[in-house]
Amino acid sequence: LSPTNSNKSYPYGLSTMKGVTRKTMEDTHQIILADANAFFGIFDGHGGKYAANYVAQHLHTNIAMYGLKKGFKHTD
Repeated sequence: LSPTNSNKSYPYGLSTMKGVTRKTMEDTHQIILADANAFFGIFDGHGGKYAANYVAQHLHTNIAMYGLKKGFKHTD
């Protein structure tokens, strides 16, 4: 995949693999391309797929609002 936006090009690749002992994929990812910034996140589903999905949906917003350290804490 090679998505582009108006200011930069962010080539990236993505691959997933469900482990042998799991019945479903519990990991998730989030890719957000903006004019001046990009957010790439891979979230391990050890806490379950709902926890990984929650972090994927909220971490980037919390980092933007609170900064890196406080954004992680707020999401947690």
